[in-house]
Amino acid sequence: MVRPVKSLLRIALWTGLAAILLIGLTEAALWLLAPVGKRVSHRFEFDNQLPGLKERVSFSMDGRSLRSWRSEAATGRDLHIVVLGGGATLAVLQNDEDTWWGQLGAALQQEFPQSRVRVSALFRDQTTILNGAKWAQENLADLKPDIVLAAYGFEDVVGQPGTYTYRADALADLSLDANPRGPVKEFLVTTSQLCRRAVNQRQKRGLNATLGPLGERNAFAQRLLQQRQLYASLPLKYEVKRPEGADPLAEYLDGVKSLAASAAQNGAAFAVIGEPSLHRGLMEGGAENYLHRWFVIDPAQGNAGVVRLDSGWIELQLSRYFGEAEKFCTAQGIAFVDPTRKVPAHPALFVDDTMLTDDGAATLAKVVLPTVKPLVAARLP
Repeated sequence: MVRPVKSLLRIALWTGLAAILLIGLTEAALWLLAPVGKRVSHRFEFDNQLPGLKERVSFSMDGRSLRSWRSEAATGRDLHIVVLGGGATLAVLQNDEDTWWGQLGAALQQEFPQSRVRVSALFRDQTTILNGAKWAQENLADLKPDIVLAAYGFEDVVGQPGTYTYRADALADLSLDANPRGPVKEFLVTTSQLCRRAVNQRQKRGLNATLGPLGERNAFAQRLLQQRQLYASLPLKYEVKRPEGADPLAEYLDGVKSLAASAAQNGAAFAVIGEPSLHRGLMEGGAENYLHRWFVIDPAQGNAGVVRLDSGWIELQLSRYFGEAEKFCTAQGIAFVDPTRKVPAHPALFVDDTMLTDDGAATLAKVVLPTVKPLVAARLP
């Protein structure tokens, strides 16, 4: 009995060594012949017929959920700006060069030809400022940006349900990864070609499932139409009570403060931008027909707890948020600009509640430029 057991152990040992050798040779061949980047990149393509936008939109997002506009300048001091924000920054129906941050980058390149401007923007849908603050804590150290811009507000007002309760530790407990990897698996994904290829394929399948019919012709416009029709059928609520302890403004300010701290810790200049919205007490050109962002009074009530909020109330809340943010920024010597009044509430400039047309993006870029120019000038020799 002893000899067969030893034989089996010897066979198992040689089989394991052969497997390790095969994996090692495969890894070496892949590293040499077909290396996979540590950060997986995804490409988005949309075909739409919405007014004010290009009919064909195509852009890429890297593994950090960043889109980028880069200058074509051949020489100059590299200048990296990271932009975090909501729907206007997401710009899912715009090419990089047509977004407000892309047009801001182009304007800065003209103003400072001795630099090579790169603007990276976070691509996360319907996100509140705490998500951006957590992302900044996890990624700014690696990116080493010169300037960080934060343009939040709308989701912080309408994205928090009527049952919201403020938690001072919400940011500390927040996790951006729904399926976090352990340290061993993270090491394997970072270093192994085979693991990265498997992750790449899984992420691509997940991306296709997320996009679904949006890859079809003019699908986004059709979805917007359906959402607007549903929105118009919802009951109107004129305000939401936000007493102390249930006011998301405190969470918004926590996000501003955290972003300011993250930027400072990484040697970056910082500016807060009030996120413009189509919601106004007085709108132009039938703009009220372009809205679709409903509000959840109570998630436990399902469809019965969904309403549309009065646009005038949303405008007042955004003004309240931005007023408090400006007070903090002024006290801390942080640049601040609220472009709300300078981006008219008109369908020529907005696609929906916060998403901008190409002209709307150009308008916002012009409004933000005077605030960002001094930050750039201070970083250049």
